[in-house]
Amino acid sequence: MDINKNKEEVREETLNPIIGLLEDYFLTRTDPAEFARRENIRDYDNAKKQIEAMQPITFGHAVNILLLTDRLHGCAKGLLEYLSNSTDITVNLVNDLEAVQRMAEQAPLDFLIIVGMLHHTETYKSIQAVKKANTACIIMYAVIDGIIQNICAQNGIAHMYNRYLPMEAFVSYLSSFFIES
Repeated sequence: MDINKNKEEVREETLNPIIGLLEDYFLTRTDPAEFARRENIRDYDNAKKQIEAMQPITFGHAVNILLLTDRLHGCAKGLLEYLSNSTDITVNLVNDLEAVQRMAEQAPLDFLIIVGMLHHTETYKSIQAVKKANTACIIMYAVIDGIIQNICAQNGIAHMYNRYLPMEAFVSYLSSFFIES
């Protein structure tokens, strides 16, 4: 009996990830909205796990960050909460061109972080608004592939970061901009 139970446990551990991948594959083709909803939940759950295990973040001076997304809301919300666990980081989340322009005019930004490929391509115009208003570093926080690289090249985004890497490493990446200057 124990041998069968162990086989069953091994079978579940082996098959469940494969079944999950197959479900995702079919959802992307049959119900893209449901796939996006599940992906947002997974992104946010992943961020919450990282928040629970995080060490305090400190830059040593005030840092103003603006997150922009119109698609990956779970990922952006998780990143917002992760970065908000710092005493010296002010972080806001917006989802359209007008909000980016308004925020860029209100206070100097250190970073504009675009979370994922934007659904509304006209929102990339926000980059020019931020460049005019201040000297913020603009970073694409996404799955880096050929499409993202082309979007970054077309829109003058010099910095990209893979969103599947740990958020702690992303904070180190952000702090490296202050070490360089």
